[in-house]
Formats: sequence, structure tokens, C-alpha cells
Amino acid sequence: MPADTYGETLRRLAMPDVPNLPGLTAHEFTDPIEIFEFKVFKQPLAPSLLEAMMHFLVRAVDEYQLAHEALKQAAVIYNQLGNAERVALERKEQIPSLLLGAMDTADSNVVHLFDRGRDHLELCVNLLRRAIFFGRRYAKSGGRPELPRKVERLGVFSDAVASRIIEVRNALEHADERFVNGEVDTIWVRVESEAISYAAERLYYTEIIEWFREFDSLISFIFQPFAEIHKEEDEEYEAFMKELDDESDDKH
Repeated sequence: MPADTYGETLRRLAMPDVPNLPGLTAHEFTDPIEIFEFKVFKQPLAPSLLEAMMHFLVRAVDEYQLAHEALKQAAVIYNQLGNAERVALERKEQIPSLLLGAMDTADSNVVHLFDRGRDHLELCVNLLRRAIFFGRRYAKSGGRPELPRKVERLGVFSDAVASRIIEVRNALEHADERFVNGEVDTIWVRVESEAISYAAERLYYTEIIEWFREFDSLISFIFQPFAEIHKEEDEEYEAFMKELDDESDDKH
């Protein structure tokens, strides 16, 4: 089976867009050191672990979105090709994409976009692995007492999910050597209509989206005390400004 079957993948592409992630959106630029002042953390290392988790998560989400945009665009172009062009495209699957990139044709654009989407997905998996690693370490760093139980209920931090992602990442890490030794027939992660895979492991796009949501719920949970403090400060400020306005109205 070819490493990538453009037609089969693009005809049936079922890759959901990144959902609304309110926790991440609200706190992407919040410095974890700030909430350290409010004693959300008990260990000095905890803010750094949280910062690393959020850094790699943000990048993983970005890479997934870039992959989504590239593959969706490739699918649009592919679906506009005639039958002869589609057949020609499938025959070019074994031609190195760098050679196709020099051709200014619709089918070569499909290949270019497809390869770009694949590269972004590969980066997404590796970044997600690192976010999970730091998230698991953060949960053990002495944060809020409820934190370990919260993390235990999230599938993204389970041993099963971590091992699956690590399996794909490790397989790709050694893909070049295994390819040269004739152990595998491709160095690329395989892009399918509903998943990406390498070796015996498959990660579905819907799973990746669900992991993003679980991360987001954890971030909302972590920053809740910080958000509540700022909400109180905002309410006090609004009350103060209202008093000033009322006094000004009375004088007039």
C-alpha cells in the first residue's frame, strides 16, 4: 500500500476543525508566576511545568489547525480535478514530492498541500506528547489538592493514551534508519481520511480534538482561583467607578 493515497484520503476527508477552547483562549498569555502569588502552587517548579504544558499545547493546536487548512484546501482542489487528472495524480504518488513541487499544476498543488498537512500533523503529535508529559508532571507537583483527581479523570493523561502517542513518535524518530535497513516502506506518517498512523498505531482526528478539549478543561480548572480573584477585582473597580459617576451626577 502506498504511503499516502491522495484520492482515498481527500475524497473522504473527515477532519474536524479545532473547537472553541475557552480556557486556553482566556489564559494563553497569563504568566503562571502570577498565580503563584495566589498560592495556587506549593512547589517552585510547578509554574514552569504549567508554562511548558501550555506552550506545547498551544503549538500542538496551531499545528493541527495548519494541517486542517492544508488538507481541506487539498481536498477542494482534488474534488475539482477531472478523472484523467486524478488518475495522473495517483500515478505520481511514488514520485518524490520535491520534484512535483516544481510543477505548476493543480495536481502538484494537491501533493504540496498534502505533504504540508502531513508535516504539520507529525509536529502536532510530537508537541502533544510533550504537553502530556509536562501536564502529568505538573499534576504531581503539589498544586491544588483536587488536581490529581481531576487529571485522573481525563483520558489524555492516561497511560494508554501516552503510550500510543509515544509509540507513534518513537516510530517516526527511528523511521529513517528503519527505512534504510528495509524494515519499513516509508519514512512518513500516513495521512488517512479519519486518522494518522505509523507502524501499527493509529491516532484519530476526533481523538486529538477530544484531547484538546480535555486539556482545555484542565486549564480552566487550574486558573479558576486566579480568574475568580480577578473577577472580584473587576467588580470592585466597576463599583468604585459607579460611585464616582453617581457623585458626579449628584453635583450636577
